Amino acid sequence: SSGELAGIAGLDFPLPYALDTTFFAPGAVDPGIDGTPVRSRSERLWGHPGLRPAHAVVPVTGTPLLVYRWEHTDRASNDQLAFDDDRSVTAEAGHAVVRYTDPVTGGDVLPTIRAKFHRFRPGTVGAPVREVGSSMVQVFDGSATVSVGDQTWTPEHGDLFVVPSWQPWQVSAGASGADLFRFSDAPVMERLGLTRSHIDGAPTGAAGGHK
Repeated sequence: SSGELAGIAGLDFPLPYALDTTFFAPGAVDPGIDGTPVRSRSERLWGHPGLRPAHAVVPVTGTPLLVYRWEHTDRASNDQLAFDDDRSVTAEAGHAVVRYTDPVTGGDVLPTIRAKFHRFRPGTVGAPVREVGSSMVQVFDGSATVSVGDQTWTPEHGDLFVVPSWQPWQVSAGASGADLFRFSDAPVMERLGLTRSHIDGAPTGAAGGHK
C-alpha cells in the first residue's frame, strides 16, 4: 500500500439491535502477556494458511483468527490475476476477488459479515453489477472512477463509499489500478434465501461478476 490507512470498524449492530439480541461480555486475555504482542495468541494458533491446531478450543461463532496479513492477501490477489485467461478463476478480465474465511469452517469471518478484497488491473472497467444486500467499500490503494446508482465519483486511497442493496455499482480502475476492501451483509441474505445478483445489460437471470 502507498500509505497508512486509519482503522475502520465493520459492524453488524443494526441487525442485532433490530432483533433485540445485543449482549456484552469481556473478551479473553492472553495470560502472561503485557501490552500488545507483535503476534497475538489468535495469530500464533490460527494464522497459518491451510493449517489449524488439532486440539485448540474452537469459538462458537466467528473466526478465531483476528488478523489477516497483507502479504497473504497481496500474493493471493496477484496469483489469481495470473490466471486471468481462465474465466472460472477471476471475477472478470483484470479483476481478482479473494474472500476472507474462518479457518475452522471455511465459511465467512462472521455469521453476518462477508469480507472480500478486490484487485483491478490498471484501466480495467468492471461490469455494472446489482446485488441484494448492502456493502461498504474502502479504496485500499490506487484510484478508480466508481458509479453507484446514478452517482459517479473518483475515490482515492483511504476513501469509503456505500453500495445500497440492488443499486448497480461499477468500477473503472485508474492508471495505477485499484485495490478495494469490501464488507457486506451477504451471509444474512444467503441464510434467508434472498441472494440475487445481476449484471446490467446481461440477459435476465445472469449471475453477477463480483463474486
